[in-house]
Amino acid sequence: MEVIVLVDNTVNRRGLIAEHGLSLLVRWGEGGVLFDTGSGTALFQNILNMGLDPREIKGVALSHGHYDHVGGLKRLLELCGPLPVFAHPSIFLRPNTIERTIKRDT
Repeated sequence: MEVIVLVDNTVNRRGLIAEHGLSLLVRWGEGGVLFDTGSGTALFQNILNMGLDPREIKGVALSHGHYDHVGGLKRLLELCGPLPVFAHPSIFLRPNTIERTIKRDT
């Protein structure tokens, strides 16, 4: 198993984007699960600049509904197609939820 930091507040490599938020790729064998999606700006550029293939993402686990952890979800699903998303049901109940983040982007 390998954990790759895709989005964080800081970067340590040229060509990557830092942003407020977090996204980790937990990878094993031929695939992996994305843990959070960051704010939404850096995720795909960082995936590509790290030489990773977004098709290896087999699902998404969301820690909570704040924009800096779920902001990239809509774009991820648009680019990668349907994926299983694992989250606590209350992620949709708080004022700063994923639902508001997704509506903001539409």
